[in-house]
Amino acid sequence: FMVLKIIPVVFSIITGLYLFSLRNYSIASMKWIGLSSSMPLVLYAASGFEAACSLSCQIKNAERNAPLAIFISYSIMITIAFLYQFFFYGAVGATLAEQSNYLGIFPLLLGILLPDSIHTVAIIQTIMYLAIASSALGSGYGILFSNPWNLYAMANNGHIWFKPFFTRLNSFGLPTLCILTEGFLCLLYLCATQGDQLSLQQISALACSIVYTASVISLLVFVFVQRTVIIARWIPIFALCNCLLLIASCIQSFLKSGIYSLVVFMCLLVVGIIMFFHTEQKQQKRA
Repeated sequence: FMVLKIIPVVFSIITGLYLFSLRNYSIASMKWIGLSSSMPLVLYAASGFEAACSLSCQIKNAERNAPLAIFISYSIMITIAFLYQFFFYGAVGATLAEQSNYLGIFPLLLGILLPDSIHTVAIIQTIMYLAIASSALGSGYGILFSNPWNLYAMANNGHIWFKPFFTRLNSFGLPTLCILTEGFLCLLYLCATQGDQLSLQQISALACSIVYTASVISLLVFVFVQRTVIIARWIPIFALCNCLLLIASCIQSFLKSGIYSLVVFMCLLVVGIIMFFHTEQKQQKRA
């Protein structure tokens, strides 16, 4: 899966470097109107590094290695994404924005690279699509593996109902009910949206933004109120502004494409909040 992920990215970077032209980065070709609504899609593309948090129970010396895994993986991902986008756009220019989806980008790039070799272009294009599909499958497996452990962690900390069932592991050390719950939610989403990818990206981006915001608020409390964490105070303040900007852009994106997915997400969020406070009150009574 790693090799298949690398093939289209490396090919695009090398080809883009070969065809690169600074003329494609003219002020006239830059479109700022869709910047805010595209931020959730960028966030969705950058998501996944936080899986190290939910999988920390599987990481040796997690207190040290889990943060390192986040910083290193995120830095590598951002660097590769920047190089890919920078050189790809430098090769094809503003015509990239005219493509309706990712299926048209490689024919566009290959058409510039090999304008007179239709057969060779078709072969390379097929290889790229197969690599992208396999890469998506590998990424999907990573998410499907980490999500049940998110649910398991919440159950293990007593934040959801039916804790004894969700924390029960099978003979292979996997949380069976958490996996079945994830499968049920996936099927429910597919039936409700017919597999609409935009809704999935919007929901995922908004969910990540809310989680990031909650984490930053917790950090603000530790820094300014309890004063148990000593870091530069501008860091959590800057992070909070960033999170609020992300949430605003996510909501704007929902309003442009339709609020159906936003309503479904808010319903799930309300159920989660009710469940959290109900279990929290139970724990306090027992204490």
